Amino acid sequence: MSEPPYRHITHTTKDGVVVIKITETELRDYDVCDRLRNEFVDVVDQSGTNKVVLDFGHVEFVASVMYLPLLSLSGKVSRTGGRIVLSNLSEMIAKVFLATRLLINRSSADAPFQREATVAAAIANLNGTPPT
Repeated sequence: MSEPPYRHITHTTKDGVVVIKITETELRDYDVCDRLRNEFVDVVDQSGTNKVVLDFGHVEFVASVMYLPLLSLSGKVSRTGGRIVLSNLSEMIAKVFLATRLLINRSSADAPFQREATVAAAIANLNGTPPT
C-alpha cells in the first residue's frame, strides 16, 4: 500500500478552482506548518490554476507559526494574478485572522485573504458567479 501524496491536506479541483482542505485540527507545530507550506505550493503548481480555496473546516486552533505557509502561498498565487479565499473558518480563528490583518475587512481592505462561509461560496467568489 502506498502512502498518500500529502499528509496534512486533501485537494480537489472544481470549476477551475483548486480546493485545499487542511486535515489537521491544530496548526501549532513548526514542522507540520512547514510541510503544509510545501504541500500547498505543490498542489498549486500541479493544479495549473491560480484560484485557491483553503478549507479550514477541520481546524480548531491556529498559532502564529501558520502565518508563514499562508503568506508564502499568498505570494505565490498573487504573483500570477490569482487569489485565495479562506472558507469554513471557526469564529475564533476568524477573529485571530482579523486581528492580525490577514483577512480583508472594512479596516484592512489590503489584507491578503478574503473569507467565505462555505467552499461553494468561496468558489463562486473566485469565479465571480453567484453561489450554487
